[in-house]
Amino acid sequence: MQLFRTESSDKSEKLLPSTGALALAITKVYLVLTSLCALLYLMGGMSLLDAVCHALSTVSTGGFSNYDASFAHFHSLYLDCVAIVFMLAGALPFTVYVALTSRKLSARTLPGLFDEQIRWFLVFCAFASVIMAVWVAVTTDVGPFQALRLATFNVVSVITTTGFVSTDYMQWGVAAAMMFFALYFTGGCTGSTAGSVKVFRHQVLFQAIRRILFRMVNPHGVMSLKLDQTPVSEETLASVMAFMFLYAATIFVIGLGITMTGLDFVTSISSAATAVANVGPALGDIAGPVGNYSSFPAVAKVLMSLGMLLGRLELFTVLVLLTPRFWRL
Repeated sequence: MQLFRTESSDKSEKLLPSTGALALAITKVYLVLTSLCALLYLMGGMSLLDAVCHALSTVSTGGFSNYDASFAHFHSLYLDCVAIVFMLAGALPFTVYVALTSRKLSARTLPGLFDEQIRWFLVFCAFASVIMAVWVAVTTDVGPFQALRLATFNVVSVITTTGFVSTDYMQWGVAAAMMFFALYFTGGCTGSTAGSVKVFRHQVLFQAIRRILFRMVNPHGVMSLKLDQTPVSEETLASVMAFMFLYAATIFVIGLGITMTGLDFVTSISSAATAVANVGPALGDIAGPVGNYSSFPAVAKVLMSLGMLLGRLELFTVLVLLTPRFWRL
């Protein structure tokens, strides 16, 4: 239950009486979302196999496509829009959907609908998509509408750690590549299927920075950390800061190991970052959005596999399993 709370950050009263009941409800929500996504893909012209494969990959923010070109294979505005909606749906807290279907439906039991984390996440996705679209429209010969379509799809795909691609965004220039690299570390909301850092941790760090600046200006002032009017404990802050340090250290160590296999710096560090963040495509000609990792040395593949496991299991969960005290409890 503590591990579940660490991932879900659910600060409200329990929606269901037991963890098992909540797990079952979340599973039902996942199946409903996946089925609806597959149905809409079918209506957009996908075959049954394509619809099922891509629906499973969209809601779970997994990113697997049964085509080398990923979503670029379909060239469909309708399918792009469906994918964007369900990638975002998969990156929202699943407890919100459970609350929506719960008999306890009320403003008190639905804090997720007004959750600051969700607002931050959706606003950031929109903001990053617009910035990228403007950049593409200004620096390339792509029209404004097409630029917005391509930018929104790929930005949402990276932020939600889905990993679908609809174009080779490495062709948009170094600045676009740097923006996508930064988006690797965003992630969705806690309690979602998305990987990476998660919005909740960014919120905590942002509040911590605000408090540091406040104390520099007002040495004797007092400023508490709050999210959604709920105080953030010093223990939570310390845990988030430790996680961020460990996260960065893990990427550095794995990236260093990959460079030792003979790959260039950009490919190595972006591959390490995308592995730990569970995004999918990296940067560069080899492992970029239109590339893959098949040519990587075996050692690099092992390191990336380790990075994917560490990132998906939230680092501390793995470290706990490696402590002797855990096995003596």
